[in-house]
Amino acid sequence: MSREDLSEPEETSPVPRKRRKEQEAAAQPAVTAVHEPTQVPARTIHVRVLSISGETLLTLPRADRCWTVMRLKELVEAALRRPRCTQRLLLQHEDLEKDANQDFRSLAGLLPEGAAELDITLLKQEARPSALYEEAKAGRGGSCLALLQLADNQKLINHVDAASQQSVLHIAAAMRLGAACLGIAACPEFEHVNLIDRRRNWTALHWAVFSNMPDVCTAILSRKDFRQGGHRDDSGETALDRAIEAGYRECIFAMVPLLSTKDLLSSPLPMPVLINPEDRGRIHLVAHGDKDIAEAIQETLAKRKQSEGW
Repeated sequence: MSREDLSEPEETSPVPRKRRKEQEAAAQPAVTAVHEPTQVPARTIHVRVLSISGETLLTLPRADRCWTVMRLKELVEAALRRPRCTQRLLLQHEDLEKDANQDFRSLAGLLPEGAAELDITLLKQEARPSALYEEAKAGRGGSCLALLQLADNQKLINHVDAASQQSVLHIAAAMRLGAACLGIAACPEFEHVNLIDRRRNWTALHWAVFSNMPDVCTAILSRKDFRQGGHRDDSGETALDRAIEAGYRECIFAMVPLLSTKDLLSSPLPMPVLINPEDRGRIHLVAHGDKDIAEAIQETLAKRKQSEGW
């Protein structure tokens, strides 16, 4: 055999050797890696809220593990009528109230590893005197209503903020918490219906108008001890003036029949107070030139004249 016969045959294929190897590799069946399935925790957990004696007060069979402690308190408040500020939660005798940030902790963070059930003990604590004001300031109307249902709520409803000189009715009206306002105004024990705040020199009626709540305006003016219907703020405007300027007609027509004649027709200070129910020019001025409002005032005064015999 000649030397030429022992040598490698020359590459005669038009496809380069590297390309051919790639094609052969691609033709082989792919090997799929098999992974062990990962255990994913259930989305929901079973939560029980217990009394200190072990009695089940509330069961949440499908609680979301991502709920926070604050969310749990909201559910307890709604179901048991326990204001959140009176709730003290224990987890295996660990006080969840010791850290202010606990409210933002998730239920999953409270669970032992691998557990799907959570038992929490609910204790009762006294509400701070400022609790109703603080809940209203935070805009939590449900908590306000729950606090108003407490038997010993007199300190709560008569709390006055030292800085703003606002009552709980002022702040509830400012935050547009209509149901809370009605609840406060309906309490005979509420003592600060005539309070003037330092923030804007406003009455609670001014704030009710500001939030466009005619029902609250009616509730305030219906109290026999309310005497600030004609109070003028730093701009010299009454609550009725504010309502007319804002165009809150429901508030206007709710207030006109309930305001006293003096409060309807009084002049801005330092001008003398003029009370003349027959003064159509004065009525037109009070109505800011609005014909419908002027007619409502005239109708109210006419009824009073007939019933009271002016």
